[in-house]
Amino acid sequence: MGLWLKPSNEQVGQIWIEPRNWDVPSFELGWFLDSGFWSKGLATEAARRATRFIFECLNAHKIIVITRDNNERSHRLAQRLGLTREGHLRECSAKDGLRWGLFHYGMLRNE
Repeated sequence: MGLWLKPSNEQVGQIWIEPRNWDVPSFELGWFLDSGFWSKGLATEAARRATRFIFECLNAHKIIVITRDNNERSHRLAQRLGLTREGHLRECSAKDGLRWGLFHYGMLRNE
């Protein structure tokens, strides 16, 4: 889904919701925001609304967020949303000689 500025109708990012396990049920939440719009609360607002939608409308038991371990802004957003860091897969991916890991965050409905 696109993230749009209300006054100008300009697309500034994306947010997505992806089913992970229908038996739980759990959904993965992700986001992207153009760098010119960082630190304005836009990703936080969109992610909070998406979290509410996932729990209330999709009747999820758990939300999962996976971020690169070198993406400090995404770590802080996941923590602002109240997600708990559940794991760290160290140096599990690489491209062009650069390695990075993944942080796994989770939130249960009752949290």
